Parts: sequence; C-alpha cells; structure tokens
Amino acid sequence: MTNLVHGYFAFDPQNGFKTFGDALSAVLHAATVLERYRCEAHDGWDEDVKRVCWGTIKQVAFSTQEAAGLDYRVHSYWLTNPDAANALTTLATGGN
Repeated sequence: MTNLVHGYFAFDPQNGFKTFGDALSAVLHAATVLERYRCEAHDGWDEDVKRVCWGTIKQVAFSTQEAAGLDYRVHSYWLTNPDAANALTTLATGGN
C-alpha cells in the first residue's frame, strides 16, 4: 500500500489543491487565503471565497502494478482504504 505522507489539504481557486502534514498548517493556509480575500473585499466579496476549504485526506488512489513492480502500461487503481473501497463496490453493484 501507498504511505500517506500528507494527511491534510487546503484548496482555494488561486493556489489549487495543496497538501500538508498536519491540520494546523492546512487551517493556517486557508485562513491566510481568507484574509487575502478580506483585504481585497473593498469592492465586495469575490464569489470564489466560498470555494476555500481545508480537510482530512481519507484515501488516495494507487496503481497496483506500480506497487508490485509490474508493467506500468497496464494499470489497475485502488483506494488506500480497503473498507471504503469495499463499501463503494457494494453501492455500485447494489449489494450483489
């Protein structure tokens, strides 16, 4: 399985998706972005401010072939959390 180095993220329209090793760093990044929006709000709020967020990365996709050292041209991808992947498969197949 792939090791998840960065367990937190922040997103904003100007900087995109950034990963962080701890929650505080993700929160501080989002707060800094919001402060920038505040400083630029003299003409009113930019609608993009609603897209600023931070959170926990629960899963990441990884290639089973790369993980096993097999041919990289034939890929199958899985999520790092097998319980969640099983739940998604159950939902997709209607429990069959």
